[in-house]
Amino acid sequence: MVRFLVLFMGLVVLSACGKAPDQQVLDVAPEFTSYVTRFQQSAAQVGSPLAVTNLRIQFGQMENPQERGLCDVSSLESVPTILIDKAGWSQMDDASREEVLFHELGHCVLRRKHNAGLTKGLPVSMMNPYTIGDGVYLSQHDYYLRELFATRNEF
Repeated sequence: MVRFLVLFMGLVVLSACGKAPDQQVLDVAPEFTSYVTRFQQSAAQVGSPLAVTNLRIQFGQMENPQERGLCDVSSLESVPTILIDKAGWSQMDDASREEVLFHELGHCVLRRKHNAGLTKGLPVSMMNPYTIGDGVYLSQHDYYLRELFATRNEF
């Protein structure tokens, strides 16, 4: 009887709504792999280690020509996907690329929302809906990383 119940439960799990068990997908275009590695290293450095295991990053079209990237987490069953504007990417320096990718990784990996708050005229978060700018980003880099990976509302 117990053996029958175990077999029955196994079949129920395997056939649930015809869906395959959740699979992790990591599909990152070569242009972005060093930034994903840097994102993971930065998280560890500020005391919030993480592993990016379910994500797709690729070049794609933006609906708004002002956008440089976007994160699509439209459903719980699909792989979170970051699209980066190729023309914009080719014009960015390393700091701008990091800022854009870390912002989108904040949405797709950390599930952070936009934070448009300002303090003394400066964005309080890398999750600001507008580009911060290299000068501010680089001068406040450590702060922005601590804020991005904060696990509690400490900021």
